[in-house]
Amino acid sequence: LNTSVLEYIPRQYHDRITAAISDRTETGRHTPYEMEIDSPVRGHRIVLVRSSVIEFDGSPAVLAVLTDVTEQKRVEEALRESEEKYRSLVENANDIVFSLTPDGITSYVSPNWTEILGHDTAEIIGKPMRHIHPEDLPRVQEFLRETMATGKKAGGIEYRIQHKDGTWRWHTQNISPVHDAGGRVVAIHGICHDITERKRAEQALRESRHQLSEAMDIASLVNWEYDARTNLFTFD
Repeated sequence: LNTSVLEYIPRQYHDRITAAISDRTETGRHTPYEMEIDSPVRGHRIVLVRSSVIEFDGSPAVLAVLTDVTEQKRVEEALRESEEKYRSLVENANDIVFSLTPDGITSYVSPNWTEILGHDTAEIIGKPMRHIHPEDLPRVQEFLRETMATGKKAGGIEYRIQHKDGTWRWHTQNISPVHDAGGRVVAIHGICHDITERKRAEQALRESRHQLSEAMDIASLVNWEYDARTNLFTFD
């Protein structure tokens, strides 16, 4: 008793507490605030301070309630760090990460959509699936419908998607449904990987094999001789 409360509170909070007490007694207003204290029993803690004006021995006084929020703050900080790591991973990935609503509306695409496909993300978010080649769109829609119906992850579908410059890129896609507490699918999360160069290499290989096959067919129909003295071929 008869001891200033400031003796129990770290010096860096003295001005804040003095101002809060004055504001509370003069105006009746009080905004809760946090501060750190060192408890001889529990060590370093973070507390939330709430107060109200009361009458004590016939004079106005302030009754303060301190709530220990140390564990809550630790959980919040751990969650914030986890979200920052996830955001950094998504934003720096070489693939496109996306989310769809159950009715096929794009609710999120990672920023590298712009780097890979040219469109600003604002042109994509909030809209149904766009820019997929008309010949491939039915397959992609059926792929999503089946995932919604089964509630199981799926992957490996390949399709063409249009770059902002008008060219077509090849992508492969893996998706996973997100369920609510009742087991209903409430969203689709997915990742797209650009396989355009692989597709071009496969096409070039097919054309090379075709040309070789044609050359062999022609060679099998022609009789020829080579003269080593003249370096000339003779065909029948």
